[in-house]
Amino acid sequence: MKVDSVAKETLYIRSRDWFNSTFKDSKEVLQIQDKEAGEISGKAGFKIYIPHKSLGVENGFWLIYSFKVTFWTKDGRYKYEITDIDNYAASADGVIPFGIYTSSGHTDVKYPMTSKKKMDEYFAAASEKANNEVKVIITGLKSSMAKNATPDF
Repeated sequence: MKVDSVAKETLYIRSRDWFNSTFKDSKEVLQIQDKEAGEISGKAGFKIYIPHKSLGVENGFWLIYSFKVTFWTKDGRYKYEITDIDNYAASADGVIPFGIYTSSGHTDVKYPMTSKKKMDEYFAAASEKANNEVKVIITGLKSSMAKNATPDF
């Protein structure tokens, strides 16, 4: 993204500040902070609640998404990537895989006493909510980085 007349150091600081203000969980940490190279990288995540009925009882479960965010800054420009997206369902036994995050709307994961159709419904609902959450994250990032950004790295 192009940000006219903004120094590399300023963009670096903005990206670090954005990360720290957006992700406050202790598991969400910056792993690379190289001011000279203009690179910041860290692990982050969010949770999504998926409601469902089981035997006529309203219930639900939490999905925990984790991912990696990387920034590169130069004078007047920045670039970011969100990669390594993974998700798990939280349970009394810890966390269990919910399936690889994709746009397919289908999962190969099977939970006990849950049909393939139901699993796919849960997965599609989770994917839609995750896509919305990622859009909110990216919108906040772009807003924090620059007021007059144009695509061009």
